Amino acid sequence: MRRAIAGVLASGEPRLACELYATERFLDQAFGGLAGCRGATVPRSAADSVEVTAVVIDGEAATATAIPAGGPSAGQRIAVELVAAGDEWQVDSLRSDVPVGP
Repeated sequence: MRRAIAGVLASGEPRLACELYATERFLDQAFGGLAGCRGATVPRSAADSVEVTAVVIDGEAATATAIPAGGPSAGQRIAVELVAAGDEWQVDSLRSDVPVGP
């Protein structure tokens, strides 16, 4: 699970962030699909590292809180929803605590 969260938030690698560790639902909602994710996922878009806390597993679903260090989301508390995908977990949703607007 921590590997999936780090893969999406801190890898900067499209294969990890967009294919291995993300659901199609997440890609559609966050990027408009796989191509959008691949275009947006570059090393400068990634955190240097990510702290994962408050992990709760409920069968095939899980939630956690991620706090990236470095990158565009540094210091934000991000609510993560994950789903089991075989032997791995995949990120299904990310929600930040950053307020919208000026």
